[in-house]
Amino acid sequence: MQSEFVRPFELLHSIKYRSEDDRAKAQAVTIQQWMNVCHQALPPAQRQDGFTHRPNAPTIDLFRGPEPTKVILMGVAAIPRREGERDQMAHDSHKLKRTWIINTKATYRDDCEAMRSQLADRGRHDYQQMVRWKAEKAFEMISRAKDLNFHQRDEIREIDGARYTLNALQCRNQQAAFPKMVKERQDQRDAQMQKEWDKDAKIKDEQEEEAKREKIREAHRQGDIACEMLNRKAFHFRGVDFTFVRKEAARVKKFREEINQEMYQEAIDAFQRKRALQADLDLRIRETEEEKAAEQARTDHLTDIRKNYLKFKITQIKNIDAHKQNKKREAVARRQVFADLAAAAHKKREEDLLIKAANQFHSDYAEAEERRLADEKTKRAQVISDILADVNSQQIKHEKMKADSKAEDRAIYNKWVEEDQIYNNKAETKRRKALVMQTNLDYANMKKDEQRKEKAQLTEYAKSVLAERRNVNQKAFAVEKSLMRSLAKFGV
Repeated sequence: MQSEFVRPFELLHSIKYRSEDDRAKAQAVTIQQWMNVCHQALPPAQRQDGFTHRPNAPTIDLFRGPEPTKVILMGVAAIPRREGERDQMAHDSHKLKRTWIINTKATYRDDCEAMRSQLADRGRHDYQQMVRWKAEKAFEMISRAKDLNFHQRDEIREIDGARYTLNALQCRNQQAAFPKMVKERQDQRDAQMQKEWDKDAKIKDEQEEEAKREKIREAHRQGDIACEMLNRKAFHFRGVDFTFVRKEAARVKKFREEINQEMYQEAIDAFQRKRALQADLDLRIRETEEEKAAEQARTDHLTDIRKNYLKFKITQIKNIDAHKQNKKREAVARRQVFADLAAAAHKKREEDLLIKAANQFHSDYAEAEERRLADEKTKRAQVISDILADVNSQQIKHEKMKADSKAEDRAIYNKWVEEDQIYNNKAETKRRKALVMQTNLDYANMKKDEQRKEKAQLTEYAKSVLAERRNVNQKAFAVEKSLMRSLAKFGV
C-alpha cells in the first residue's frame, strides 16, 4: 500500500524534495565565512592572513559600517549580534553578583556582634516598656476605682498597690536573670569559636612538627647511607680520600648530636610551657569557681531577702484585709444594735403617748404634764447631742488612726517603688538629670523673657510719659499764647 511505502534513506534529505526556501537556507554563507571572504578580497597591504576567528568591533566597523541592519547572503536575512551586548550582559551579571556578596556576606563574628547588640537593645526596650506599662496600669486601676467605687476607693487602692508590688517583685527576678542568660550564651559561642581556632592552630603545629621530624628522618637516612658506604667492602678498593670520608662521618655524627640536643631542649621547653599553662589554667579555674561561688551566694542572699519581703507583704495584706472585715462586721453589728434599741424606744414611746393621751383627756394636770414633757424633751435633746458629740469625737479619732495607717502603708510602698526604680532604671536617672537641666534652662529663658517684657513695658511707659509731657507743654504754650493775644487785644 501507498501508506506503508518508506522512502530510501539517501533520498530523505535530497535536494530534489526541498523547497526553494530550504535550498536557499542550506546553501547560505555564514557571517564568519562572509567576513573571511571580505578579508581575502582586500589588497595585499591590508590583508590579514591566518584570520579565522571573528574580528573585534573596530575591525568589523571598517567593512560593515558602524550601525549594520541586515546582511543578505544567498537570499537569507542574517542579523549579526552586536559585539557590546554580550559584554554588557556579563558586566551587569558580575556587578549584580558582587553587590549581592558585599551586601549579604558578612563574617561570623560580625553576625554575632550584630545579634548581640540587637538582643541588648531589644531587652532594654522591653524593660522600659514593661516599667511604663506597669505604672500606667496601676494609675489606670486607681483612677477607675476612684470613679466607679467612690465609697471604697481607699481599700481598692491599698489592695491594688499591694498586688502590683507582688507582681513587680516576681517580675524583677526574671528581668534580672535576662542579661546573665544572654552573657552565658555569648560565652558559649565564644568558647565554640575559640575551640575551632585552637583546632586549626593544633593542626598547623602538628604539620610543623611532622616537617621537622621528616627533616630529622632524612638526616638519619643520609647518615645511614654514609655509614653503609664506609662498611661496604668494595668501597675500600677504590682510590678514595678517606680523610674526606672521615670528615663527613664526623660531620654527620656532630649533626646528629646537635639534632638530639635540640630535640631534648625542645622537649624540656615544651614540658615547661605545658606546666606553666597548666598552672595558669588551674589558677583561672580556681578564680572562676570562687567568682561563681560568690555570685551564687550573693544571688541566694538576694533571693532570700526578696522571699522574706514577699512573705512580709503577703502577711501584711492578709492582716489588713482581716482587720477591715472585722471592722465592717463590728460596724454592722453596732448599727443593728442601735436600730433595735431605737425601734424598741419608738414603740414604747408610742404606747406611752397613747396611754398618756387617754389619761390626759380627763386630767386636771394638763399644764403640769406639758411642762414635764417639755423638760423631758429638752433633757432628751441634750443627751442626744452629748451622744452625737461623743460619736463624732470617736469617729474623728478613728479616721485619724486610719489615715496614719494608710500613710505608713503608702510610705512603705513608695519607698519600695523608689528602690525598684534606683535598682532597675539608671537611664531614668540620666533622663531626670537632663530634664532638670532643661527645666533650669527653661526657667532662665523664662526669666530673660520676663525681663525683656518688663524692659519693653518700661520703655513704652517712658515714651508715653515723654509724649504726655510734650503734649502738656504744647497745651501750656498755646494757653500762654492765647492769653498774651487776649492781653494785647485789651491793650495791656
